[in-house]
Amino acid sequence: MVIKKIDQLKQHLSRAAAIVLLSSVSFGASAQSYDWVIPPATRINFNGATGVPSSMPGIGCTGGTSWPGYLHAPPQVISTSSASDPAFDFVLGCGTYNLSGTKVANAGYRNVFPIPGICKQYYAVEWTQNHYPTNNQLVVRKLDATNPLAVVETASVDLFSDQVYDAYSHTVAIAPIRFDGSRIVYFYDHINQALKSVTISVNGTIGAVQYLCSVSLSGTTFAYQNQMEVSPNGKYVLFSDNNGNLWSIDVMSGGYATTNLAAGLPGTGRHIHGFEYVPMPGGDDRVYISWHGAQLSGGLHYVSLSNPGVATNTFATVTLPSTTSQLSWGYTEIERGRDGQLYLANRPNPPVETDTTPGLLYALNIANNTLLPVKINGTTQVYIKGGGNGYKIQTQIDGETFKSYSLSPSYTLNGLSQNNPPVIPEVILCDNTPMTIQFATGGYFTSAGITLQKGIVSGNTFTPQGFLISTIGNPLGAPSMGGSVNVGQLFNLGNYTGGVQFTLTFNNGCGNVSITQTFNIKRAGLVADFTMKGPGSCTPQNRVTNISQLANSGSNTQPASSIFCRDGWLGAVSVEIKQPTVAPTGVLTIQNYILSVQEVNSSGVPVPGGLFRDSIQTTPFNDLNLNTLTNGWFITNYTTIRNSAYFKVTLGVNTTPCGLIERYSYFRIIDGGAGGNWWKQTFPGLKIGGLDKETAQVYPNPAKGKINLSWHANSDIESKATFQLNNTLGKVVLQQALTQQEGSNEAVVDVSRLAPGIYYYQLEANGTIYKGKITLL
Repeated sequence: MVIKKIDQLKQHLSRAAAIVLLSSVSFGASAQSYDWVIPPATRINFNGATGVPSSMPGIGCTGGTSWPGYLHAPPQVISTSSASDPAFDFVLGCGTYNLSGTKVANAGYRNVFPIPGICKQYYAVEWTQNHYPTNNQLVVRKLDATNPLAVVETASVDLFSDQVYDAYSHTVAIAPIRFDGSRIVYFYDHINQALKSVTISVNGTIGAVQYLCSVSLSGTTFAYQNQMEVSPNGKYVLFSDNNGNLWSIDVMSGGYATTNLAAGLPGTGRHIHGFEYVPMPGGDDRVYISWHGAQLSGGLHYVSLSNPGVATNTFATVTLPSTTSQLSWGYTEIERGRDGQLYLANRPNPPVETDTTPGLLYALNIANNTLLPVKINGTTQVYIKGGGNGYKIQTQIDGETFKSYSLSPSYTLNGLSQNNPPVIPEVILCDNTPMTIQFATGGYFTSAGITLQKGIVSGNTFTPQGFLISTIGNPLGAPSMGGSVNVGQLFNLGNYTGGVQFTLTFNNGCGNVSITQTFNIKRAGLVADFTMKGPGSCTPQNRVTNISQLANSGSNTQPASSIFCRDGWLGAVSVEIKQPTVAPTGVLTIQNYILSVQEVNSSGVPVPGGLFRDSIQTTPFNDLNLNTLTNGWFITNYTTIRNSAYFKVTLGVNTTPCGLIERYSYFRIIDGGAGGNWWKQTFPGLKIGGLDKETAQVYPNPAKGKINLSWHANSDIESKATFQLNNTLGKVVLQQALTQQEGSNEAVVDVSRLAPGIYYYQLEANGTIYKGKITLL
């Protein structure tokens, strides 16, 4: 951000000679929006080591002397040539220049903020003084870059003007670029004490000025010591004032909530010299602040948005360079580089306001809490010449990646692209997966279209069949710079298999750019369904896929009532999955089957600590009573769960190439009668753990190195038991015979050679098969 501390026009012009321009682009499209256009081949990365050029030729608009080893006046341009793209730079008091050194826009009296457009059109937003000292104007200059070496101004549009003495500097900032290429320009109207905005579209259309909110902050004057920026996510507008405050306005909330981020700074008589919004992992973003005040106070602090009333001293975790003091860091702008580091300068002789001694440029790495000098080629230190108000590290360090006006489209179909023609990739659509194109253009387009040619694929040969199919309307969502489209729906492809050739064509006002790719569409699916066994003589019931569809019944409904034959109401003893239908289609093959049952709430969300059991096997689950899967849980807990709890049973099928395909049903357990026990009956042939001492334990879970087993055996059983472990693919990885005797039995199984992960166990003992899931560490 550019600090604006200028009393008069003469002061403004003289101090501009001391301003240094360090140009670069941002670390990505989420960066702050001062995105001026240094081509990627010539930009500075500001990596704290080799990212600074060894020479910086001046454009000489303000005169001055260039000293070897110093980056200061005259204003600098990073590159001096561009093969195809125009590249501009701006310098306070100088105006806007292309890389050949030709001025393309007059000097802005306060700031110049460039905005890239499309088709070689660019825009400069700037404050300009029209009739000093009583009239300031915010204008948009339209620039034509058809000839990169001779950019011309085609129009100048006034956005806003006021009658005010120029000491009251106006703040302005441009929000990050939006998906349609438009920009929101924010500025402060000092006379009316209001935050306002205007939108500039990618084709140059300028919207009307919008009043956003009043910003009357206890008589605070927005004088010459202030700056403004927009957070990378576009949510906050931040600006400082002449009273040492740093205000944040949430422009995405209806109430425009306002917070003073400097409230937690120590000391009095503060001046906010620089600040920078920094996105943080986890979302608790920070604002770093350089400030100084009375009693020789000052330094570098940060404020977390989650706790804006507390300012944290940066040097609590970052080692203070031995040749500096905390106060010496209170006179610098702060800018974030492409690498995510913060760039700032150190003042050798604080607090002398008139000191112009060059100071070292540093890079603060937030990730590892290091603060190191920036060096050319890793050896030569970089200095910035200071002015009376500290160091100017202009906005060109951050800002977005260079946006070319040219288009370079690309797209994928369901994640695949024809990267190696003439090889035609196969796109396998699984289980009714949509056929979707994701596309990007590398620039902004104003119109676009898509065509489809069907055909036959033989090896890597595509033979067209039928007519070329076009579309109408705006299927690709112009104007934009990328997006997605469901081409299966757009072209009504349904269950189509065979060759397809999609051509996407984009136009940005300069011409068309097309991209064509060919694919071979195959489908793989699974016809899968099952029913559930209801209580009594009810026929098998359909799956209930919406939990709100479950019928309700009173607590004492009698068995003869038809409520028991409604879908989703099952008996505690007879709850059973029935008649699964599993039939692969297309190129799909089945690996194994998984069945699970889980307790959920009335919205279908799993209940913490509630029932969950699952099992895996290589053959289909058919006519499986869920009490076998759960060791009799539904019978044991009948009194608690009847008519109240909800459950979800899921049949999963692991397939190639479609992975896991699932079908599910919700159900409840009915109340079987006034005595509450009608449906808790004997179920022939069903062995239930927990009844008649038929219990088994597998522990601990998770286990490491060994598994303990305990179970009860009757006198009429065979002398052997069997323990088995399967991996998640259903493969048997351990099988061990166990000796048992009448009564209690225990065994220890060595699993130290198995890889950590999830396994499914099966203990066959006492005439019962006990199943479950265990985690090995």
